[in-house]
Amino acid sequence: DADDTAVAVLLLHELGEAVDPTLLRRFELTATGHFASFPYERHSSVGVNLHVLHMLLRVPGYPDAPRVIGRILDYLVDQQIDRLYWVDKWHISPYYATAHVLCVLDELPEAEAARVRPVVERAREWVRQTQNTDGSWGFYGQSTIEETAYALLALARGSAGRAGAPPLSPADRRQCLAGLRFMRGALRAQARAGRAAEFPPLWIDKGLYTPTLVVRAVIEAAMLRTAR
Repeated sequence: DADDTAVAVLLLHELGEAVDPTLLRRFELTATGHFASFPYERHSSVGVNLHVLHMLLRVPGYPDAPRVIGRILDYLVDQQIDRLYWVDKWHISPYYATAHVLCVLDELPEAEAARVRPVVERAREWVRQTQNTDGSWGFYGQSTIEETAYALLALARGSAGRAGAPPLSPADRRQCLAGLRFMRGALRAQARAGRAAEFPPLWIDKGLYTPTLVVRAVIEAAMLRTAR
């Protein structure tokens, strides 16, 4: 499938292995410009196309990569819901997909970044405006540590992820600090109660489930990024 293949190629490249990105060509849909997760799938995945885009931005050797990158960007612009956020078919929260979009688009070269900057800024402003008064985020009326982590990655990564990027604005720093405090407080409260950290099921398979190691990794990443 395109999801695992794109991630594996990117990770192997980052580890110094020689990899062939043209493995992904079999998943490219020339009629629409996006990549299929599996053959014959009925609904595309924003997350899968982001993994492919991330690979294309870092791994050289894909044929006509600038054109393919441009078509994926067109797909992502078209998939933005109400010109505000994204949803992926593997997760019920838009914070998951939106944070993923903002993190990957933050690595675009300047020409492509300028092209999608209005789209990015609308999404980042949506994240800012939907923070709860306790510093958390949660799309379904319930604050969650996982969704708060995604929102923090969206804000902190977008403003300070790249070398030479401008620092966080004072307002974004305050929002990130409030989110970090919420996460730390929620995790401490569960620990004091003698419970392992509990995360509601937000991931989609045949039913909703929680991939605990993945969620923990996201939370750790958000806490490290925000603390910095």
